[in-house]
Amino acid sequence: MENVASDMKYGKDVRLYDMSGWIRACFQHYNDAHFHLQQDVQRRFFHASFAEAATTLLRDGAAYAWFLFLASSGAITVGEFVLACGAVASFSTLVTQISNSVGQVMQAVPPLDRMRAFLDAADEPEPERPAAPPAKDVPLSIEFEDVCFSYGGRNPVLSHFSLRIAPGEKIALVGLNGAGKTTLIKLLCGFYKPESGRILLGGTDIAAYRKADLYALVASVFQEATILPFTVAENIAMTDEGVDRGRVEDCLRQAGLWDAVCRLPRGMDTGMTSVEEGGVSLSGGQRQRLLMARALYKGAQLLFFDEPTAALDPVSEHEVYNGFRELVGSKTAIFISHRLSSCRFCDEILVFDGGRLVQQGSHDELVGDESGLYHAMWQAQAQYYAEDRILFA
Repeated sequence: MENVASDMKYGKDVRLYDMSGWIRACFQHYNDAHFHLQQDVQRRFFHASFAEAATTLLRDGAAYAWFLFLASSGAITVGEFVLACGAVASFSTLVTQISNSVGQVMQAVPPLDRMRAFLDAADEPEPERPAAPPAKDVPLSIEFEDVCFSYGGRNPVLSHFSLRIAPGEKIALVGLNGAGKTTLIKLLCGFYKPESGRILLGGTDIAAYRKADLYALVASVFQEATILPFTVAENIAMTDEGVDRGRVEDCLRQAGLWDAVCRLPRGMDTGMTSVEEGGVSLSGGQRQRLLMARALYKGAQLLFFDEPTAALDPVSEHEVYNGFRELVGSKTAIFISHRLSSCRFCDEILVFDGGRLVQQGSHDELVGDESGLYHAMWQAQAQYYAEDRILFA
């Protein structure tokens, strides 16, 4: 609810679906529920405070009455009476403080346990003897050895999966949604650990690399375009070691975004937010191109592209595909796409289904296999293109 109220990107849906009345009703329901909850908390707090006060009065009152009886009967002196009352008051204060401290600790234990669990999961221990990272200019091979993985113990996404990609090879991953393509990339990046099996980069298990060394080997372009509120140059360099402006320009040219950046108010020094003065918000296709430039600037040996042209127009997409080999160079690259015509430039196409590799080969080989999944997917897409040609002929 808070995001809907504060994020302007939800405005079009709110208007088109006339959601304002419904959202107000949801806010009102939330406020009413919060008010009743607050009343219930205050009622419980009052009862607890009253019980604590009654207990204290009973305990201390009994002690004071006893000492008063002893003093009136002459069993203790006035000085001893004052000393005893002071001891009771100090003891009562100590007990109250201990009780409050124990209560605060008990309230803090569950959140602390959750925080420790999160930190333990996020800050995995580094290997005791980390492997040395390979040289920057050496293409790397990728190997999956009998890898199994599932999210939260549910149905396996990858089941006894094995694969080898040669150094410098360009591979396309295709398949239906949920086949495990993006999961494979996230495993390679070290975001998740396989439940069994090994993943090797350049012959070395990725578990043997330090996280920083593993991340340095990989540059990815995911479907979600993460643009930070910095300048264009800073969004591409993504480093505190200074921005190499000449290198930024080269990467922007390779990604086909340089002309658009030159038209911005401050060029590559333009802020990437429409809130600040002179800032801009790029279109979806331009954001994807910027991410490609970021991946090129990093200079990693492994490049992963997860639907990088999904937001591009057909002409721009064709330009990217034609220049893909030049962009990647000798690096090992994995390309995920649902547009099968875009896979022709790759050395090999891998077809996934249900977490398994069901076909492997070139575009022509896979299209020629009429019993395979690739042929069925190709025919489904070709049918719509044929219908479009008939409609607009």
